[in-house]
Amino acid sequence: MNIDFKLATPELDDKFIKEAKAAGIVQTKGYRSMGGIRLSAYNAVSLKDVETTIQFMDSFKSKNPA
Repeated sequence: MNIDFKLATPELDDKFIKEAKAAGIVQTKGYRSMGGIRLSAYNAVSLKDVETTIQFMDSFKSKNPA
């Protein structure tokens, strides 16, 4: 399953993607036709990976309020 979403601005999407990559969360760039962000949550994704992603997203949100 893919989780697709967009943040308030394209610039914030780009910042999220860049910071996620620096945190070891890769391939978050959305589809070419849609843009935004795409997170994968397939069976091979571990619970630890999901928890790491949630922690990153919480931290990103607190540093970049809408």
